[in-house]
Amino acid sequence: MKIIQSYWTKPFYTKELDSWEGRKMGGWRHRKYYYMSWALSCLLLDKYFGNTELITDAKGKNVLIDILELPYSSVKVELDCLNNYHEDLWALGKIYSYGIQKEPFLHFDSDVFIWKKFESSILDAPLVAQNIEIDFDYDKIILSEILENFEYIPEPISKTFPQQLISSNAGVIGGNDTVFFEEYSKLAFTFINKNIQQLPFVNIGLSNIIFEQYLFTCLSRKKKIDIAYRFHNIGNLYRKYLCDFQGVSYRTSYVHIIGSYKKEIDSENWLESRLLLEFPAYYYHILALIQSGDL
Repeated sequence: MKIIQSYWTKPFYTKELDSWEGRKMGGWRHRKYYYMSWALSCLLLDKYFGNTELITDAKGKNVLIDILELPYSSVKVELDCLNNYHEDLWALGKIYSYGIQKEPFLHFDSDVFIWKKFESSILDAPLVAQNIEIDFDYDKIILSEILENFEYIPEPISKTFPQQLISSNAGVIGGNDTVFFEEYSKLAFTFINKNIQQLPFVNIGLSNIIFEQYLFTCLSRKKKIDIAYRFHNIGNLYRKYLCDFQGVSYRTSYVHIIGSYKKEIDSENWLESRLLLEFPAYYYHILALIQSGDL
């Protein structure tokens, strides 16, 4: 199973993006935590999975490889092709990366941290995602905006709404069915490209959860392909199940500091302490780079 992470830098360095649905500095309050998150996520993936590939643009390679010296086994510099898209479309780098995979893969966000290799039930599945999301308020709000303002709606979505809104969190996403991901990626880009003129009429940052997570789920249901979830029946109790910092090593082997949780002091303190504990050389390397102004 190939492990990938992706980094399209345009959304992460845009000064105008301050809300949680944007991705300025990945949602962290200070660049120190942003780069520590990248480091800890990558280092743990390398430790427990190995063979981790980075798909990025020229700036991303410079930051993560040349400056931070993170131990990715391979790097593809392909995402500069996205730079004409609006910076709020932060999921595009991920969706593009899914679509170019030719072998089974798992994609991990840079705010996901693992301490155990996944079970065979996950690794052997055709489709994988972090957890199911049912009738989440933000999903309903942005989907309503999109249905009201967009001229083109992909059939997997138009044939599903207004039934129960079922989506899949993409903190981790992937699987063995690479043909599905190629089709899904092309459909997501068609969804966006045919509605470029309508984007200003919706919350663009929030719309990513429809382009990425909801479309993925709707297409899987249309094709009758089951999704293997890393977590089941957690509802919206993300703090309990995904931000269980104290349970690492004995109660949980997976942490995802999702959305607004990045702006909490507990999250920042845990991240810094964990990187120092497990990979002290990288911890001090990042501090030195920030102090010198090189990062």
